[in-house]
Amino acid sequence: MERATDLQRAQEALAAGQHKSALREGWRAVGVGLRQRDSATINATLEIALMVAAASEGKVHGDAEMLAIYCRNCLDSTGRVIESQSILDRLSFRRKSSRRQCPDCAEEIAAEARLCRFCGYRFDSV
Repeated sequence: MERATDLQRAQEALAAGQHKSALREGWRAVGVGLRQRDSATINATLEIALMVAAASEGKVHGDAEMLAIYCRNCLDSTGRVIESQSILDRLSFRRKSSRRQCPDCAEEIAAEARLCRFCGYRFDSV
C-alpha cells in the first residue's frame, strides 16, 4: 500500500505541474519499489522522471535526469529489479583501475606508473 501512495502522489504532483514534488515522491516510490523488488513501480517512476525532464529546465531538469538514470540502473536488461550492491556498482562512474604500492613510501599508485608521484621512486622497466 505504501508503494501505491508514493507513486500516486508523484503522479498527482506531475499532473498538477509540481515538478519538484513529483521528483521527491518519485524518489520515495523507487525506494519502496526496490525494497519490494517491484519493477512496475520503478518503470512508472522512470516515466514520471522523463516527463518532468521534458517539461522543465535548470536544476529540476537535472534532478529529473538523475532520477531517470537511477531508475534505469535499478533494472537489468530483462526488466527485473537487480540487487542493491549491483546498482551501486553500475552507478559508480569511477572505474577501478589496477593499483600497486610503492615499495619506498607505501603509497598507492597506478600499476602502469614508472615513477611514484609521492616520493619519486623510479620503477625498473619491465
